[in-house]
Amino acid sequence: GGLRARVAEAAEGEHIAREVFAQRCYERNGVALQPRPADEAQPPLVIDVGAHVGIFSLRALTALPHCQLIAVEPASHTCELLRENLEANRLAVRARVVCAAARARAVGSAVLRFYPFCPCVSTCRPAERERAQLNVLAPWRLDAALDERCVVTSVSKLLADERARRAAVAGGTCHAEALLEVRLLKVDVEGDELEVLRGVDAADWPCIEQVALEVHATGGRLEAVLALLHEAGFARVTPTRHAELAALGLDNWLVHACRGAAAPAMEG
Repeated sequence: GGLRARVAEAAEGEHIAREVFAQRCYERNGVALQPRPADEAQPPLVIDVGAHVGIFSLRALTALPHCQLIAVEPASHTCELLRENLEANRLAVRARVVCAAARARAVGSAVLRFYPFCPCVSTCRPAERERAQLNVLAPWRLDAALDERCVVTSVSKLLADERARRAAVAGGTCHAEALLEVRLLKVDVEGDELEVLRGVDAADWPCIEQVALEVHATGGRLEAVLALLHEAGFARVTPTRHAELAALGLDNWLVHACRGAAAPAMEG
């Protein structure tokens, strides 16, 4: 409703907008962006890892009108568009953009392979992802690739920074750690999704209410993601193969996790 986003490539932007707004790909199987009466007094947090140009960030910020959002995106050019889109929609005041790659530990740096003609498949795992994309994308879409060194962060580092920020805003008078609630952790990072989840310390998992992520099921990654989410205490973990991408030969899965009823069987 009135949202606008500048994208690097029109067809890519239309595809992502359709997935996020029409198909609600991250809001399924019990995962929901539902505002609550208590949100105004204690704003929930949404963490968008692999935010790209911010299309899902816009969805979350409008669906949860009192939430705060952290958008994590490693590609510097894409980060510029992300910031521009948040500003253009007057939502930047509730968002913090972190230009970094989320990994298991917030140390060192990573090398991102950036594809100017198809930015949404930019990845820190180019050998794996380029093999997977060979029969899907026109070869020119992977042309002119650039390797960019980026800062590394982790979900727990983001949470620690957010707690410190909230405590500073409150003048050190509130128990920021006890009050922080992550309504949703969304992850779409082209092969590094398990690394992102491993960057959540055991002590931080209880404050994360829901998780939605895309998993590239290579080398046992899907099974490891499911096991980690169950171990983290999510009673309902639902993996669903991405039908549209499966038809193209890609083994991509959407995984939704929430704290509630027992998990249904895997959908293939």
